[in-house]
Amino acid sequence: MNRFFFLSCWWSALIGVQGVLALGQVGAVAPPPAPQLMSSDAAAAPSTSSFSYTDGTASWDMSSPTSYTDGATSLGPSTPSLNALPSPDSALGAGLRWSPRAFNISWTVAADALWLDRSTPRGIPLGCACDDWGYATEHLWSDDRLFCLAPGLRLQLTGQVTDQMSFEVLGWGLQNWSVGRTLYTDPSWGNFWVYSPWLVNEYFDDTLRYRYKSQVANAELNQRFQFLSFEPHRSCSWLWGVRYLHLSDDFSLLGADFDGGYERLDLATKNNLVGMQLGLQTGFGGERFQLSVEAKVGLYANIYSQKFAETIGGNLGDAYVDGSHSGTELAALFEMSLLLRYRIAESLWLRGGYQYYGLTGLALGPRQLDGYDADGTVDLNGLFVGLEWRR
Repeated sequence: MNRFFFLSCWWSALIGVQGVLALGQVGAVAPPPAPQLMSSDAAAAPSTSSFSYTDGTASWDMSSPTSYTDGATSLGPSTPSLNALPSPDSALGAGLRWSPRAFNISWTVAADALWLDRSTPRGIPLGCACDDWGYATEHLWSDDRLFCLAPGLRLQLTGQVTDQMSFEVLGWGLQNWSVGRTLYTDPSWGNFWVYSPWLVNEYFDDTLRYRYKSQVANAELNQRFQFLSFEPHRSCSWLWGVRYLHLSDDFSLLGADFDGGYERLDLATKNNLVGMQLGLQTGFGGERFQLSVEAKVGLYANIYSQKFAETIGGNLGDAYVDGSHSGTELAALFEMSLLLRYRIAESLWLRGGYQYYGLTGLALGPRQLDGYDADGTVDLNGLFVGLEWRR
């Protein structure tokens, strides 16, 4: 752990306390309106036997103590007590109860199918096919095959507490990428050997191949605030929140002989990003169509781990060696999304759009060939489509 991790923890605690204090103000008791005394005689001072109270909605005639009206409730001779409380629905009674917004949260649930493409780290030469004189005839690189769109799922729950403030819980993931390539020996083409400087035996008479797999998952909790809401068909908001993102890589390099001998090198990394983020969103639209653009940025403590294992078996012998390393580094993430909604029912919307994530400060599989490294960069981008229900 280094100083960036502790700074992130202190920042999270400070902003969390501020959020709790702000939430405690929601639903505070509103003070009753100031009474207006209206004299029955403009030249004479009001007396306790003849004056009335009004707040614009309710009135109380003190000359007739048993008479009270607020437009909806009337107290007559059957209720002669002046201690009777006014209706909570009147302006006079509004100061005697909690704000109704505190008990009337509007919920929004959204589910999206999310297809993401993942960039491949900078290519590293893994080996080649060569002739009997050692001249390379075909090369193998770690980025010979690029990751394609992988399907995943995104779920979001939003609670609108007031007209200006809401909470969001968001999670997405399940994307699994897998690519690879194989070099073969083929004497008819002059390929008598395959060679890799990363393996102990270096030369093999059958195949040299690599396999690269990756997974990602994300969870976040945000508090959103509306501002500049003076136009009915335009909205602006900002948010702060916390995010956890997990990205794992598994990279393997295998050389094999015709007689069954083989050597395999396995590299595995895990990245766990934890930290704070800020975001800004603007939207346009009406009752049928809505379009919004949002950007988020944050600094994170990346708690990463790296492992390697090398196995030699078959006719090449029997050997196994492994090792591991872990640490904490500063990472950053930028997110941008374009969202289009179309209303298909009173509470149901069809939604779709474009999503982009840019991450840096990561431990990636192929980069561990040169030694332990946590300075990689990954781009994720793709399309999504789903449904949104509003209560």
